[in-house]
Amino acid sequence: MDEPWWEGRVASDVHCTLREKELKLPAFRAHSPLLKSRRFFVDILTLLSSHCQLCPAARHLAVYLLDHFLDRYTIPTSKQLYAVAVSCLLLASKFEDREDHVPKLEQINSTRILSGQNFTLTKKELLNTELLLLEAFSWNLCLPTPAHFLDYYLLASVSQKDHHCHSWPTACPRKTKDCLKEYAHYFLEVTLQDHIFYKFQPSVVAAACVGASRICLQLSPYWTRDLQRISNYTLEHLSTCIEILLVAYDNVFKDAVAVKSQALAVVPSTTPTPTQVLFQPCMALSSRGRLSHRGPGLLPSFDPRDSLYFSHTRTVVGKARSLEMALKAPLEGLLGGTAVKRLPSAQGVILAIWDRAPHQALPL
Repeated sequence: MDEPWWEGRVASDVHCTLREKELKLPAFRAHSPLLKSRRFFVDILTLLSSHCQLCPAARHLAVYLLDHFLDRYTIPTSKQLYAVAVSCLLLASKFEDREDHVPKLEQINSTRILSGQNFTLTKKELLNTELLLLEAFSWNLCLPTPAHFLDYYLLASVSQKDHHCHSWPTACPRKTKDCLKEYAHYFLEVTLQDHIFYKFQPSVVAAACVGASRICLQLSPYWTRDLQRISNYTLEHLSTCIEILLVAYDNVFKDAVAVKSQALAVVPSTTPTPTQVLFQPCMALSSRGRLSHRGPGLLPSFDPRDSLYFSHTRTVVGKARSLEMALKAPLEGLLGGTAVKRLPSAQGVILAIWDRAPHQALPL
């Protein structure tokens, strides 16, 4: 099938099938002891998928497989953990992407992600790990993620009747739609950074990405009848997820300003560039002497077995709910006057950071 499913005649039927399948997805319990290192491996999967030019659906499925596998099983060694992460990406790319985009073993071992490790992954190890993953998921990889819904909802993301919050009509719907698509895919990458988004169904997350994008572009109404018809969601259904996304969006700019200020303080002669740093991964020893992944990212990950997790969730949701009235306000009121014309590629930002960061193994 040459054309994407969301542009075909059976798009509505495919969407209904995906909505039925998402109701059967297992709950994410967040029981893995490696949860604090989650973002480290999400970054690795993002880098590998960007290096191999994989589609967003493959990347999101790979992260889903990794999260749910680690949620149920314990991985004893660092090498096995890397093998599981890479195998998740291999399975996802074979299922979601073109055959010529599936990463080759030579590509994987030669990337700067693994070249700095004191081991290489063999074909037999990856094959055995892939079989183990397939057994764990009962040979079912048809697992809907937000990436499966987003492009379908983007079809109705902009209309001729849209107005800016200041009441004037949109100048060029086509350009507005292109910009909104960029924002929506940016928000889609944001959802990978924290497991809190597993509390929502994938279709809700995808629709919330569109809703948050319309808010950032100050399009009125924030949720149109066309979007409600195509998604079967009202703004009330999406409000909590949109609010959490907007909190993350707000934090991005705060972190970008902080990182830029630190960089200019260290290197005063550096000429500022338009590239914005979303987050800067760093390694820090935990109280048990193990290396944990930290960083002033979008929304920090916490172990839900820790009492801090519940206070974190209450804080995020509480802050998000405080933005509920701001959903009806212009972008200047929502984000303190901060606005951008274009957003940097999430993969590009991570690649730029990885080039500057020390490549260290993750001892377990």
